[in-house]
Amino acid sequence: MKKLRSFYKVLIALLVLLFVEFGVFIITNNLSTSSNGKIASSSSSTYSDKTSSNGKIASSSSSTYSDENGGNDYNNQYSQSTKKVDPIGMWKDDDDGAALSFNGNGTGRYVYADPTNSDTDDHFTWDYVGGNEYKVKLDDPDVSGDLTATFHDDGTMTLSGGSDWNTETFRQASPNLDLDEFLEQHDN
Repeated sequence: MKKLRSFYKVLIALLVLLFVEFGVFIITNNLSTSSNGKIASSSSSTYSDKTSSNGKIASSSSSTYSDENGGNDYNNQYSQSTKKVDPIGMWKDDDDGAALSFNGNGTGRYVYADPTNSDTDDHFTWDYVGGNEYKVKLDDPDVSGDLTATFHDDGTMTLSGGSDWNTETFRQASPNLDLDEFLEQHDN
């Protein structure tokens, strides 16, 4: 009986040691240093794999750090991540009168209030290329090739293409942005 108690004491000690080491490992992995050397005072990381209806895998991540003034820099969520940026959401360019939505299933919609011709209202598909870039294929016969959506450190996204496309710069918009209302507002 005495040997059995000794065995249990050793087993419990090993389990406690294992849990302590595992806790230190988790805490160590949650601390991060950004590319500009600032240490994260608040860190939140999410990574999720979702298989959409088209069989594509989407993942997202973000990290927030505090600057030397104690403020959070929201726009650096893109540059602080080594994983791909999640483009899902609404994006708009008020200067050019263009907006688009990236849907979670690899599709989207692009609208443009053209001041001289009829407005553009196209659907598109998108796919991850690498880094902070996505390939966008507009369902528009006037656009000959694929476009590239690039997410920048300042929280903007540019949509660029070949000679038949003017590069546009978008900012993330409210998830409630109505693309039809956006077109009406920019037609004036």
